[in-house]
Amino acid sequence: MQQNIHSFTPTNGKDRCKLCLSYCGPIYLVVVILSFLGAYAAFFIGLCLRYPTSWKLAVCISCLFTGAVLAGILIFTLLRAVFTPAGYVPQSPWQYPPRYIGECPGFVPPSGEGVGENPNTVRQLDRHNQLRYCTACKQFKPDRAYHCESCERCTFDFDHHCPVLNNCIGRGNYKMFVLFLCYVPIVGCVLGGLMFVGFFVVDEAEPAVAWMVFAMIMMIFCAVIGIFGCVHLCWLCRGESTMGRHVSSFNKQRGRSKEERAREREEHCNAVCGVRRVWWRLVMPVLPLREEAASLV
Repeated sequence: MQQNIHSFTPTNGKDRCKLCLSYCGPIYLVVVILSFLGAYAAFFIGLCLRYPTSWKLAVCISCLFTGAVLAGILIFTLLRAVFTPAGYVPQSPWQYPPRYIGECPGFVPPSGEGVGENPNTVRQLDRHNQLRYCTACKQFKPDRAYHCESCERCTFDFDHHCPVLNNCIGRGNYKMFVLFLCYVPIVGCVLGGLMFVGFFVVDEAEPAVAWMVFAMIMMIFCAVIGIFGCVHLCWLCRGESTMGRHVSSFNKQRGRSKEERAREREEHCNAVCGVRRVWWRLVMPVLPLREEAASLV
């Protein structure tokens, strides 16, 4: 079991130490971002000292300010992805069977104690045409919810468990996760481009090879991470997730009607991006606004 603040409550000093050590991945990412920012700042501070009285000083200060703001937004988005709960499925009311509203002819409604206690509805069934039930959590699963083996909890709109961020990626933080993956190439290319402005516009001397190599490495490294962001954006636009694609391919359930795929895509986008998808809410690291019956815990 991978421990994080959302699924584990420390009871003694040893547990607290383990919990702190489990966040080495996010700490490492923050250190990497600050290292790139430090080298970027050192380059422009050197130019400021070399040209202290000309218009070039204003350009260098503007580049320093831009780099600090972009790096701050990047770190803020990363921390929101780490410390925002993914959205664990609560025991109440999911210990009781939900109401099935799909069209499977082989489905047999459950009977017995607890029937009617859960006001939620589902459309997904397991491979035996029964309501999906998690034996580990001892509760029923909402649509698109899956069990995380690392956190030992079922998660709404579960995508995957990210060991680097030490958190599940689900309904609560999937938007922040995708934004972080998309921000990385944008920030890297902007900072690298500003460094080339310093090389060929601000600096009158021959550009140092080491600084040019650093700028290229930063841009390439960030662009590679951006590939993952593009993949997740494509899946999000199609209403798919990493776990959902895996389960669909395993169960061979890709052959759905256009209306069903459109409904699933809309429900998935409403869950992870919110119902008010205005452009500024989509591109900024703000939590989405949702209308849902189930509360995130």
